[in-house]
Amino acid sequence: MVIPSINLDQEIMDRHAADIPTLEQRWLYLLFALRRPRVRLVAVTCMPVPDEIVQYYLGLMPGVADARARLPLLSAEDASPRPLAEKILNRPDLLGRLRALVSGHQDAFIMPFNVRAAERDLALAVSVPVYGVDQRFSGYGMKSGCRRLFASAGVSHPPGKGGVHGVAELKDALIELRRARSGIEAAVVKLDDAVYGEGNLIVLLRDLPAPGTPQEEAAIDVRLRSLPGSYADKLRDGGVVEELIPGEIRSPSVQMRILPGGKPIVLSTHDQVLGGELGQTFVACRFPAAPEYAPVIVPEALKVGAYLAKEGVVGRFGIDFVVARRDHGWQPYAVEVNLREGGTSHPWGALWLLTDGSLDETKTRFYAPSGQVKHYFATDRLADPGYCGIRLARFLAASAAAGLGWDPRSQTGAVYHMLDSLEPGGRIGVTAIGDTPAQAHEIYLGTAAILNRLAAEGQAT
Repeated sequence: MVIPSINLDQEIMDRHAADIPTLEQRWLYLLFALRRPRVRLVAVTCMPVPDEIVQYYLGLMPGVADARARLPLLSAEDASPRPLAEKILNRPDLLGRLRALVSGHQDAFIMPFNVRAAERDLALAVSVPVYGVDQRFSGYGMKSGCRRLFASAGVSHPPGKGGVHGVAELKDALIELRRARSGIEAAVVKLDDAVYGEGNLIVLLRDLPAPGTPQEEAAIDVRLRSLPGSYADKLRDGGVVEELIPGEIRSPSVQMRILPGGKPIVLSTHDQVLGGELGQTFVACRFPAAPEYAPVIVPEALKVGAYLAKEGVVGRFGIDFVVARRDHGWQPYAVEVNLREGGTSHPWGALWLLTDGSLDETKTRFYAPSGQVKHYFATDRLADPGYCGIRLARFLAASAAAGLGWDPRSQTGAVYHMLDSLEPGGRIGVTAIGDTPAQAHEIYLGTAAILNRLAAEGQAT
């Protein structure tokens, strides 16, 4: 049961209200599971998925003639910024249909975005287990909880302090960090319950009086006065401050799952492409992470997985790292645990379900059944105001004519998502799959070039 219920802080939900229906559609990659003849998939979204989009996904699976018959599609018909699970619970008719659809299917389970009270209550209401990390473990996904987890599991992480509440405690933590880390130039402050780097701020610490001098506290106090008032208010609920790791750095991540049996399994590694004003926001990813440091982060991630498995965690999660080049090689620092689906979940899922391949955990490479290594470049943010007005059918036809679409024979090409936001919002998602990193990036650049051409043609007419 694909129920991509996004359940985050209400302020975040409100801020992304217009995007929620389209973000839910990222989970349509699970339609590719219908390539397996015994799979039946029930998908629920807040708003109906246009048939044009359903047909696009089914068209990427040639030879699976009965896929549509095994795909009941339901909708809550409610675009408000609330969790999808909550909307379903408020619709007795929809609940009844779900119960009827899963009746007699003992192996059924729910795939959500994340699990909080509403998702738990929905699972109980339809008597189907939910495959996600239970809310009672949510503390491990908070920034302060991450630091405690890393310390307990013996995982390398940046110097700093968690459990910081308010600007006064932040000032004390920065003073403490400067005394422990001579020469530190900057620190990153993170709100405990923020996502996608939206709650991160960088505080510059260079050109301050020497640590321990009477002038230091006053100078830091002056520097912190520039914090936005809204951020200072949110910091009262908790956050962390960490050294901003200096030098040549990269931002890879590891995705894992723990099945009910309790064994942690590495699913994938990625290099995250960060952007935004402070370079702290996730905008794209490359799969897999670079071979120079992927073997360094996987053992650290397995420590996290082993610790969470002993605690009873079941479900999918990710660990974000910063790696820094040092004389002895790449030094890993774990910086965050995401107890939910993320921006790397749907690209990897599409690759896995379309190729039937698997990750070699030791070599951190993904092999198709043919033995060919696979790579991709993926983003949810291929966007430009000029793309508004481009009809989806026109874009897909142009992509096919250029030979950029998914080719089941070579198992290369672009797989598109968030298709419903192209014409009205000028935004689309793409997973560009190739046999080499260069080929994957070329497919992505080709997609962008097509959109730019169509936008220019639209302006000309």
